[in-house]
Amino acid sequence: TAFLDEANQADAIVFGAPTYMGDVSAGLKAFFEASAKVWFTLGWKDKLAGGFTNSFNAAGDKAQTLSSMVVFAMQHGMIWAGPGVPAASGGQNTPNLSTDQVNRFSYSVGVATQSDNAAPDVTPGSGDQEFARLYGVRLAQLAQKLKG
Repeated sequence: TAFLDEANQADAIVFGAPTYMGDVSAGLKAFFEASAKVWFTLGWKDKLAGGFTNSFNAAGDKAQTLSSMVVFAMQHGMIWAGPGVPAASGGQNTPNLSTDQVNRFSYSVGVATQSDNAAPDVTPGSGDQEFARLYGVRLAQLAQKLKG
């Protein structure tokens, strides 16, 4: 498929999917399964990988979605990079769920955000958007380092 061709040429692959029914969406799962030919040749070995997800619920089983992405990347021999952004709680044992806080859900394996039932210019909140932006910057910098 065209997506696989683009992924083969990329310095990094960032997986993104909404969390539906506690896991990745059917579309991303289909992409995973379509990559079997790449897996046989280790075509993505040592390629940088990362992932993000969004759901309506604050918890929403986003950890399972990100875990599915990590397992897939590891099966391909990819190098997974987390966001490298501290939790909004600052290490305290009390979550800060304000939508303007970066990494308000304290994720370290990938970006996990939450959207209300509203227009995209309203949700996800500014903190979630900044979290995703910072992750993108980190992945771009790491891809450049790996490329040499």
